[in-house]
Amino acid sequence: MKQYMLNSVVSIILIVSGDIYAQQIKIEKAQELLLTNNPKLQALTLKIEIMEKRIPQVKTLDNPKIKIGLNNVPTDGFSLNESDMTTKEITISQMFPFLGTLSVKEQIAVLEYKKSQEDMRLYKAWLLHD
Repeated sequence: MKQYMLNSVVSIILIVSGDIYAQQIKIEKAQELLLTNNPKLQALTLKIEIMEKRIPQVKTLDNPKIKIGLNNVPTDGFSLNESDMTTKEITISQMFPFLGTLSVKEQIAVLEYKKSQEDMRLYKAWLLHD
């Protein structure tokens, strides 16, 4: 009789623990599906990539500008020497930011990158918590 009771108790424990283990696997699988197929997580991942690629861009100078022009060209003929008012110009310009501006822009870009990483971490934690 004791052996029968012991076998029954062991069987019940194994069935219950097996069911709990199966539920644990189901929960882990559900969490994995939730994290891999979530459109907002995919958008946050792309935002992190964009912010990371933006860091080297903000610490560079703007592109130089080249301007080639003709002013006061006579309309009756295309001779550039016909009128003394005709001018030809070539301009090259480069904008230089105020001292320290590029390093501040870089620091801002790094902070935005870290913020987007933290947004992703918090959203994952929120998803898994609920």
